[in-house]
Amino acid sequence: MSRAGDAPDRMVGRSVGRPIPSHQCAGDVGRVAEFGSVKRESGAQVCPTTTPTIPPNKTEAPTHAPNSSVRCSIADRRGWPRGRAARLLILFASVSVTLALYHTQRRRTLTFSDRACVSLPLRLPDPVDGKSWTADGPLLRVVGHRGSGGTHVENTLGALEEAAHTSGFLELDIDISRDGQVVLVHDPTLRHLTQGALDGPACVYNWSGTLSRARVTQDAGRFPPAPLARLADVLAQHGNRVAYMIDVRECTGCADCDALLAQTAALLRQYRIDVPRRVIFSSKSGSILRLAKRLLADRPPFCTLSCDWRRYGWRSARHLQDALERAAADGISAQLALVHSRPRMVRRALAAACAHADEPVDVAVATRGFVWTVNTQQDAEWLWCSGWRNVISDSPRRLLRVAQETVSR
Repeated sequence: MSRAGDAPDRMVGRSVGRPIPSHQCAGDVGRVAEFGSVKRESGAQVCPTTTPTIPPNKTEAPTHAPNSSVRCSIADRRGWPRGRAARLLILFASVSVTLALYHTQRRRTLTFSDRACVSLPLRLPDPVDGKSWTADGPLLRVVGHRGSGGTHVENTLGALEEAAHTSGFLELDIDISRDGQVVLVHDPTLRHLTQGALDGPACVYNWSGTLSRARVTQDAGRFPPAPLARLADVLAQHGNRVAYMIDVRECTGCADCDALLAQTAALLRQYRIDVPRRVIFSSKSGSILRLAKRLLADRPPFCTLSCDWRRYGWRSARHLQDALERAAADGISAQLALVHSRPRMVRRALAAACAHADEPVDVAVATRGFVWTVNTQQDAEWLWCSGWRNVISDSPRRLLRVAQETVSR
């Protein structure tokens, strides 16, 4: 039993009948120490956040020595999340929002007309003469994404014809039919393109029987239906007058990557395409790029590893560099979200993976880097000022027109 005349020091660390609530403890503290611990001043009652319950009429020796400091959790006093995982989540969210605001503000401040951004005194070798517009130096090389997927049905002859007349650089996706024809299809199944008329992948249908009569559209009938196209038709129509970026997705199901690439290499030889100067192979799979180089060993193509934010956005530069080296890639085809969120990581990995070429970082980025998919003037300006010169766009005509008008002002 305590006496009325006892000093407050003897009340430290005990309670009669019930524990003292933590909010009362927070209200009685004198000051908060440097590292968050609560120190007791003379004449103030201080208690820990959790105190054992002592039955009435019983006493217990003080658990703390007089004039000792007792820690009181800041998280309990201020209502913060108690778990470490919750605090890390809040920290991660804060950093992400800060970086997003920083990059957004940086993108707003850089324009084509800002001559301070021009740091590359080189002139890029144009894959097609006259198709890449240049001013004092290299400006932009625009690649038509699936032809001109923003104005026509993607991967059709009309879309590829539009891109050939505007940018002269065609990006297309290939797949193989059951009878061995290389068709231009991006999706793993034909349900979306044919509005449900064909439900399976291209490899379960014959070209002569079904695919040649199929009509494809997109965006719920935004464009009129168009027939499927074959790689042979595109090569026969355009030949060496344009450049090609052939995207090969990772084969799943019945598709045979070996047969697809072997047939593609045979078509390139049949139509006498200048592979080293006119063809780029791109894929997310390093094994596909190595196979393409092995099948075309006499005329090796330029190969880029396709990298998206979901796979490499949280990785280190060393991891991306290892992926480029394992794939024996000559360059990178990076998603716009990845370049925006991790610009230094992508540049560092690309320069390190292509160190054998003995090129500066800016030159490697300008000549070996492609960014997809760029459809706005703001994104194109930011990439141009950051040193990227090769962009893949759904609307190559509009993007080139905006770039020319902006620089000519």
